[in-house]
Amino acid sequence: MFVLFCVHLKNLEMPPMNDPIVAELRRHRQAHAARYNNDLSAICEALRAREKTSGRLVVNRPPRLVHRKTGT
Repeated sequence: MFVLFCVHLKNLEMPPMNDPIVAELRRHRQAHAARYNNDLSAICEALRAREKTSGRLVVNRPPRLVHRKTGT
């Protein structure tokens, strides 16, 4: 017989993460989003424009198929 054990993360009492690197990344992300009025379409458009003018090769690959494991 197999026993399934589930733990709900919301029920675990974990202290908030106070990582200075994570905090710095979040500040930069918020500042970047604020430049585009928190509009995801505008952010993506600006990134696509930056890709075109960067002079770097941008590779777009097709999605990979995930094969489900069968059997045991």
